[in-house]
Amino acid sequence: MTKIKLILLFLSISYTSNFAANITISGKITNSKTKQPIEFANISIKGTTIGTITNTDGEFEILIPGKFKNRQIFVSYVGYKTYSTPILQIANNFLNIELENIGITINEILVITDSPQELIRKALRKIPHNYSDQAIIYTSFFRETVKENEKAIEMVEAVLDIYKYSYADTNLKEKEKIRLVKGRELESYEPAVFKNIVISGGVKAGATNDIIHYPGTFLQEKYFDSYEYQYKGSTEHNNRRVYVIAFDQKEEIKKSYYKGKIYIDVESLAFVKVEYAYSEKGIMYYRPSLVEQGIMSLLGLNFEIKELSANINYNLVGDKWYLKNINVRGALSLSKESKNKFANYEYDLNLLVTNIKIENVKEFTKEELISSNKRIADQVKEYEKNYWDEYNTLKSSTRDKKAIKGILRTKKEVKDTR
Repeated sequence: MTKIKLILLFLSISYTSNFAANITISGKITNSKTKQPIEFANISIKGTTIGTITNTDGEFEILIPGKFKNRQIFVSYVGYKTYSTPILQIANNFLNIELENIGITINEILVITDSPQELIRKALRKIPHNYSDQAIIYTSFFRETVKENEKAIEMVEAVLDIYKYSYADTNLKEKEKIRLVKGRELESYEPAVFKNIVISGGVKAGATNDIIHYPGTFLQEKYFDSYEYQYKGSTEHNNRRVYVIAFDQKEEIKKSYYKGKIYIDVESLAFVKVEYAYSEKGIMYYRPSLVEQGIMSLLGLNFEIKELSANINYNLVGDKWYLKNINVRGALSLSKESKNKFANYEYDLNLLVTNIKIENVKEFTKEELISSNKRIADQVKEYEKNYWDEYNTLKSSTRDKKAIKGILRTKKEVKDTR
């Protein structure tokens, strides 16, 4: 039976030709007080577009071309003091760093005369200046993992080239094109509760959470009256001051809108970070698209979304801000009363920009593009253990390794019984 694609995401690597010259730096980033790992901390090399982020364990690994060995490595995260050190002074190529949390202060608020909405308006007007007004290519690492009833059933990883049109043109209908460089897929042979349903978001879903090109309702002036905005103070990002604005949909709005925080650079008024999720005030009003409703009605399925959240970060390179990473997490349940079937699903997507091509950018041909009508899992190869070689990736966390081990074990057990 043909698998039916049920889209979960309703929010809507550095490469060098001389692999031997690479320097591999690994490490772990934690909070200096709590000793807890810091996820999504930004790792970058001064004067380059090369970078990575930490995983859920606070761990990272970055490949640095030898020609940059005399540069500095930077570790930063919004709300923490930035750490830097010369690459050549890193003992055993390993960093164990405790970042100092500086928190949020209210000093900056006292001199702000603009309302939060007006500050957001000004930041929106500054987009053509703050972000690339030319086409660019993001070399990115993509990973998505799906769990059914707390058991991993699929993991997909890929290196992608994402051709981004100018951020200055807000009227563009087509904002990016995506080319698959390399990828692998790991899928359990174990029959799922709903074995003909595929929970998937895919590459497009990740790319369309670039809120500069795809602003959520909370960043669109026509929806401002549906939200409450509040200054929370200011903090720091890469030694720069950042305004923090919290938002949530109003109680009387009977729609599935959002809550979260917006971080705006004080000096440039660039959006540095946005984190948002469906608000508890409106998540009960969520309804799938008409197509999805038709599929579920045909199959006799009941659907309930439990959570959907996103975390988007941007990084300053030169005088422009560029996408750094997108993380989307979700949870939903499916049930079929006639068959007494029920399953909870969890979804995790990471899109990490590891390098940026700014000069001599050429648009991809039609033949090079990944199909947006197919899951990326259907367009990549079977899982290979030693695979990436010359690419920067998001280091596998303990949770990722456990998922891989569980799926491989299931595949072996099923194969041995055949």
